[in-house]
Amino acid sequence: MALRSEPDFMIDTNKLTELAKKCIPSCSDWDADYLQQWLNWHDATGTLFYCHDENDEPLGFAVIRPIASLQNKHQRFHVNPRGRTLYCDMAYAPSLPIMRQLAIGMLQQFGPRDYFASTRNEKIHVRPLEKIIRALFRK
Repeated sequence: MALRSEPDFMIDTNKLTELAKKCIPSCSDWDADYLQQWLNWHDATGTLFYCHDENDEPLGFAVIRPIASLQNKHQRFHVNPRGRTLYCDMAYAPSLPIMRQLAIGMLQQFGPRDYFASTRNEKIHVRPLEKIIRALFRK
């Protein structure tokens, strides 16, 4: 299992689109072409994190972007590099090791931030990022 970290590694967003539509219930209604374009945009902006096996098959991924205000969470193409909150638009991590790898990528990309936010069942969840990372890497 490896995190996409090599600068020349190209993510196959077609595979990620298939994985998202299969494993993330909220993606079943998305148009596949739009979803793939959205994933491509996030890959280009450095906000798509991807974990793969030795055959480059996707194991998990996350779209996480810095935002300045939770009001920006609905703007799917909004990124504020100085934003103190990391908002997770979408994630698929079927195991703790994959989730940890994605978190490492996020921390390497963005460094420390104040909060981590996501929406689940139409409810926003906001937690201190440090608290989430400690819980994730607790033995």
